[in-house]
Amino acid sequence: MKVSPNILGGGYATLVLFLWTSVAMDYQNGIHRTIVCIGDRKLELNKIILRLIFLVLGLMAAFRGMDITNDTAAYYRTYQKIAYSGFAGETRMEIGYVALNVFLTHIFQDTLVGFHVLLFVTSVFSYWALEQWIERHAITYGICAVTFYFLSNQSYMSAIRQSVAVGFILWALMAMEDLNGRKRYIVYALLIGFATLFHKTAVVALIFPFFMKRKYTRNTTWLLMLITLVATLTNIVSSVISILGLGTGYVTTEIGNAVNVGVVSLLYFALLLLRLICDNSSYIMDEGATDIEKPAYGDSFYTYCIALSLAVTIMSLRAAGMSRLNMYLQLVGLPYVSNIMRRIENQKVAFVVKVVFSMAIWCYSVIALIYRPEWQHIWPYHFYWQ
Repeated sequence: MKVSPNILGGGYATLVLFLWTSVAMDYQNGIHRTIVCIGDRKLELNKIILRLIFLVLGLMAAFRGMDITNDTAAYYRTYQKIAYSGFAGETRMEIGYVALNVFLTHIFQDTLVGFHVLLFVTSVFSYWALEQWIERHAITYGICAVTFYFLSNQSYMSAIRQSVAVGFILWALMAMEDLNGRKRYIVYALLIGFATLFHKTAVVALIFPFFMKRKYTRNTTWLLMLITLVATLTNIVSSVISILGLGTGYVTTEIGNAVNVGVVSLLYFALLLLRLICDNSSYIMDEGATDIEKPAYGDSFYTYCIALSLAVTIMSLRAAGMSRLNMYLQLVGLPYVSNIMRRIENQKVAFVVKVVFSMAIWCYSVIALIYRPEWQHIWPYHFYWQ
């Protein structure tokens, strides 16, 4: 990626200022519960703030420059190939993604215009699904937005096919909430099937129903630790992934990847440690005892997602392709961050915990941006018409 010398320019500073201002407003609204009237409809201010944040991030993803990532340029070359040869022009990509490309090439003769419409469609779908997931399941939104932006957004934006798969998985999980009986599992399976048409790694979502009703315990932690240790010290997972063809050269063994894995693993570990403190402290509200009711799967489900994210992140050191699975687990588990912090009864302690966690991931992002700008795929950011 060609890196601009103006790495920490006004665009990035403005975006970060907007994000932190929005998060501060969300925090204040969590105290005062401001209601905004839009015509005959009443809407909480924090929902408007969350939707505004994802609108900005979605527009960034939809209109990003062609040289933001190598992936974007590669996807454009794929689009051009499909424009000239149809389905026969691309055999590596999943059929659902190719079909969408074919459809757009028949509508737009200019391949560059058609490709940016493709980016717009995929961005609107995937960012809208993620916003709805957070709005439904997170007790507070600001900390989730911060976590997503500084830990996930750069990879989410560059993973065009996989972000669509994430969107289908989130809609599948929300459909399971809204439906009853056997129908909920049928709809879930169908939506997961659509997700695999865009990225075959979405098949990992079949494990989610298994964790929905299971309680996360200390024994679960020990079991995951043992499995992760064995899988990381051996080539078992790498061999399985190679057989399945999920990508054998996606993760390198370079020192940069090791540092990245180490820092992110520490952040996951800190979140899981916070859950352990919550379960063993008399100053912490019980699960489900918060003052705001949310139609959630429960903290145990989100804890499973975060714990598995930690396991997958560590295994990605040795098992090529594992990091592709991390996106599903990390984004589904995003409500864990706010929900577990909301259980801290002492608001001063809760505030300190949120600030420390937010500043830790922000500082890591800035340091990585300066020291290794190629890691941060969307920085320095610019629109495609520039």
